[in-house]
Amino acid sequence: MRPIFIQAPGFSEGWDVKNVFQIVPHEERAFNSKLLIAQVLGRGLRRPDGWQGEDPMVTVFNHDAWSGRIKHLVSEILEIERRLTSKVDPASKWNFDLHNLDYTRNEDASEHAKKGEYRLLEEGFVFLPTQVGVEDVTIQFERAVTGEHTEFKTEIQHKTWTIEDVAEQMFQRLKSIDEESKDADDLKDRTNYAKKFPIEKCEAIVRESMKRAGDTSGRIIDENRQRFLQALGTLRRKSAKRVVYKLSPKALVVRNTGERQVESCSAAELRRGAKRVFYPPGCEATLDDEQKEFFRETLI
Repeated sequence: MRPIFIQAPGFSEGWDVKNVFQIVPHEERAFNSKLLIAQVLGRGLRRPDGWQGEDPMVTVFNHDAWSGRIKHLVSEILEIERRLTSKVDPASKWNFDLHNLDYTRNEDASEHAKKGEYRLLEEGFVFLPTQVGVEDVTIQFERAVTGEHTEFKTEIQHKTWTIEDVAEQMFQRLKSIDEESKDADDLKDRTNYAKKFPIEKCEAIVRESMKRAGDTSGRIIDENRQRFLQALGTLRRKSAKRVVYKLSPKALVVRNTGERQVESCSAAELRRGAKRVFYPPGCEATLDDEQKEFFRETLI
């Protein structure tokens, strides 16, 4: 059983493995389009060479924070061929012209140079949310086609760091910034953060942060470690840039209603109430043969 771990849309083409049974999207953006989902699912829906017996089952793992959206997209992909289309008759006498302004978007950017050192960690601590080293979780599975639902409980052991480890990383981050700026032509651009924040002071900041968070474990989960490093994140920024987009009318264009694009809706969109079907008498006769059966189902 070979899993796919999807972190970015890099497995969407040029890759052919026929014994995939588990798909693990590491980030939401790896599953944020119907086309990409179709491509990724296609990797897992291929029967392995020489397969015998029942059809293999593909399992898609995802985070509960966005599993609902992925489920809707997966459902829509499974029903992508079951669609109804609506189009305008270009020869109709009821078409008319619309006048519309075509706008262009102009970028107005202003940059403010940063001179000297940032005022850093003046409060002597970093705000930390409550952390849990070992987390009880419930894993849920649902069959995309039948809706059958199962679940089981387990524990997740989060990666943790010592206070000394995090203090060392903070100090090395500051030291590297000083090293980058030591040859700056303008003396004001040369920083001396490492001298102001030696390892001992960085460690004191970490301890004070944990004390304020009510944590006495002496260990720091990776999410909170990142918070300490993010508190130093602006130090590499040489200047601040402010961008404002302004819309300005470009031209007056004419559009005819007979040029409207074809619109469609899928079975998944109708099922979850995202779209509705309104139809006049005789509508079924105008549909393609492959859509007529689905149209009759929507009337039930």
